[in-house]
Amino acid sequence: MVTKKKVVYILGAGFSAPLGVPVMSNFIRKSKDIYKSNPKEYGYFEEVYDEINKMGITLNYMNHDLDNIENVLSFLEMKSKLENNNKSITLFRSFIANVVNSFTPDFGRFTGKTQTKWGAELYNRLGDKAHHCRFIANLLPIQYIKKPGRDSKVIQMIELNDKEADYSIITLNYDLVIENIIDYLKKSFWGLNIEIDLTKTDSSNVNLPYVKLHGTAEFPKTIVPPTWNKMYMDNLGDEWITSYELLKNAESIRILGYSLPDTDSYIKYLITNSFAKIFNLKEIHVICKDDGNNSVKKRYESMFKSNYLKFINADIIDYFIKLTHQAEGDRESRVVKWDNLELVHRQFFDIE
Repeated sequence: MVTKKKVVYILGAGFSAPLGVPVMSNFIRKSKDIYKSNPKEYGYFEEVYDEINKMGITLNYMNHDLDNIENVLSFLEMKSKLENNNKSITLFRSFIANVVNSFTPDFGRFTGKTQTKWGAELYNRLGDKAHHCRFIANLLPIQYIKKPGRDSKVIQMIELNDKEADYSIITLNYDLVIENIIDYLKKSFWGLNIEIDLTKTDSSNVNLPYVKLHGTAEFPKTIVPPTWNKMYMDNLGDEWITSYELLKNAESIRILGYSLPDTDSYIKYLITNSFAKIFNLKEIHVICKDDGNNSVKKRYESMFKSNYLKFINADIIDYFIKLTHQAEGDRESRVVKWDNLELVHRQFFDIE
């Protein structure tokens, strides 16, 4: 039996941003749109804005970006520890969850009405959201079968064991984009229970190992910023251990939409510790938008050896669109396998 390649995708804010999910730099501004749309439901946002305004006094002495939501969350987290008062931090986590969830798209449900070219229609109805959906579908060990005859409108998922790689995801985002895509697939098909249990440290029994290092908007109390004490918080312990296990067994690490900011030293520590145990790493591939000074590329080059690292300055949508355009089996057939990710990845990175 041929051993599949172990591929770990690390997802930054650039993964969800094309879907309209706010990034840290525009979070406060977009939150005001939510507040304005329903000031009664989101009235407590005023308390959050008051807290941020109080922090403004520090700008008389220090250079802080109070428009960056993780900076604010870090300040409030420290304040809650120093003053032994969790009210502000609890309120702010709910604020983050409400804003993130308000902008996270729903993927609905596919009705399966078309009896030909159904593989295309499955995603066409999603519009631009289809690119993300196709990507996640390619990570799952499944194929899709349209049953013939009277039940030809029914689509079934069955396990697929001949993909080139086993995939896993480590995300730095709070949002539920991936969860919503999985929910769409589960509602649109029958025959397979897709398992992405976020709480499991043993990933051997899940279809797609999936770790959220910063917590999740689904459970606001788990939300934490990338601060010095993140690694020691009990509610994130399992996620850190799972990420470590996934990274140290990886043959390919692929980083999408993450600029590796200098403030995120904890990510460097996690990767460094996993690399101390790594056995068969072959490549580190990064797709991220860069600025005119190539500062993002330079940060990656300062961290990783050039013989492993390959950096492409691009929007991740370019990567997903290439996957969309790749022929994905006979669309007239009743069997479609979405298993072209490795081929597309090699083409995108110009790998022989």
